Amino acid sequence: MKQWFFVHFAQHLQQSSEQLSFEWLIDPQQQVFLQHHIFSGQCLVPAAISAELCVQAAMQFAQLTPQVNPVQIRYPKITIESFNIKRPLALASNEQIRLFISATHVKGGGYKVSLRRHLYHANGKLLRHNVLVAQSVIQISTAIPTTTERPYLSQLNSMSKALYQSFDFGQANYYKLINPSHGDLFQSLTGKCTLSTDQQWLVSEFNIEDKEQRYSHIDDLPFVCSPLAIDSVLQACVLSCIQVESKQHEDFFSKLPVAMSQVQFFQPFQFNHLYQCMLNLVSLDDQTQVLRAWVKDQQGQLIAYFDSITLHRAPNERRLACQFERDYHRFLLTDQQSKPDVEVLC
Repeated sequence: MKQWFFVHFAQHLQQSSEQLSFEWLIDPQQQVFLQHHIFSGQCLVPAAISAELCVQAAMQFAQLTPQVNPVQIRYPKITIESFNIKRPLALASNEQIRLFISATHVKGGGYKVSLRRHLYHANGKLLRHNVLVAQSVIQISTAIPTTTERPYLSQLNSMSKALYQSFDFGQANYYKLINPSHGDLFQSLTGKCTLSTDQQWLVSEFNIEDKEQRYSHIDDLPFVCSPLAIDSVLQACVLSCIQVESKQHEDFFSKLPVAMSQVQFFQPFQFNHLYQCMLNLVSLDDQTQVLRAWVKDQQGQLIAYFDSITLHRAPNERRLACQFERDYHRFLLTDQQSKPDVEVLC
């Protein structure tokens, strides 16, 4: 019988009618994708991975197991009502962290999933038990979802009234110049994007290819919602942040994703399909940026909707300004074979 990716790695799994619990040993040597997400010299567990872990815990609790061919069956409507990161998870490539996962029922339906860990001093002394890392509320419905629900699409009408500029860095140069912290297994944006002149809208393309099949040394471990697809949306959010901040500062601490709410998935993401992510800036202040996102496939079908994605300023993620409208032509004039220094543009 097939198992979900994280359920396969689960230790001490226990399930009753009231609760599900298991442990995940975070190990970059086993889950090799962690070696491709490096910040300040450490493997940072992506928010999208933690969100997928919460969804898989809810699916396991609901006794919904992977299917042989999920594209040909009815796909359950999955809603992440809320997801919040309380404490980032970062570790060296030769380090391990034990994460404790628990899922319980929520009044009125749904599942509350909590991720916790123990905190240790550098000398190995235990400091605190069961510190909350992240928490989520997940709804799962077997009703056939519709991808044409007007509340999700009607807000896009104002998008057509904005003025835009389009850019194409190419994928390799995009990640080299703008997002060098992401290795091959997280390089899903194509490098093509469109930005409104008022910076209220950003459209970005992504393709998860078959990268998730290489996320561990063990083959054929499925995901529910595709963490790389979620991460692609979050990467686009950070790109929006970079453009907003670059207008005002030559260097700055960027904002990173810490929360999502009312996220709905209508169809499974597929390998080697081109998707379009449309972002709208909802609110902005010095510490936070909130965006709304729609994801469509090549046929224009709505695949996923993110009602709210919150970014918060990260004190250890300093960036140099990279204004597309100012720096893009300089990029075009640069000999791409010479591999320009990252600091030239961003």
